[in-house]
Formats: sequence, C-alpha cells, structure tokens
Amino acid sequence: GTIPTQFGLLTNLRVMSLIENQFEGIIPTQLGRMSDLEFLNLADNQLSKKIPSQLGSLKQLSVAYLYYNALTGTIPTQLGQAILMTDLALGANYLTGSIPASFGNLKNLRSLSLSENYLTG
Repeated sequence: GTIPTQFGLLTNLRVMSLIENQFEGIIPTQLGRMSDLEFLNLADNQLSKKIPSQLGSLKQLSVAYLYYNALTGTIPTQLGQAILMTDLALGANYLTGSIPASFGNLKNLRSLSLSENYLTG
C-alpha cells in the first residue's frame, strides 16, 4: 500500500520509522507539514517518483533515511533548508543530476550517503 497522506496531520510527531515494509508509490507531500518531525526513516520500501521538496520545510528534521527505494529525479535543493540535518541517506535509489549546492547550508551534517545512484557531480 501507500503511505497515508493523513500522516501530514501529525504535527506533534517527532519520530516516524516505516523501514522495511512494502510501501509503494510516492512519498506524500503532506509529510512536509509535520513541523516537529526530527527523525524520518522510510528506507527499504518500494517508494518511487521524486523526493518531495516539501521535506526541506521540516525545520526540526535531523535524520532522514530514504535509502533502498526506487526514488527518481533530482535531489530537491530545498533539502538544504533543513539546517538541523545531521544524517541524510539517499543511497540505492535512481536519483540523477548533481548534488545541490544548497547542501552547503547543512553545517550540522555528519553523515551523507548518496551511493548507488546515477548522480553526476
């Protein structure tokens, strides 16, 4: 099944871990409304299409694991607005294009995994 769009209404939620399930389809843009979210783990599912730019509006987000999915397109530059990000893992997808220059804003970043994609610089 898909990730319910209603999760976007959970504005007090701090941790969301849906790792190693059978979720497919898109990452709902509504997740960008989860204003207190600090930890997002959607790894090892069957999610596809683009990473929603709305995830960059999650000002409390410090960890985002989206690896081992089937995500496509470019990495949204808006992810560079999540300035508390310490760990970002986007490996093992089908991402293309370049690494956004906005990642230079992620001064707290300790771990960045972009391996096993189709990035060009």
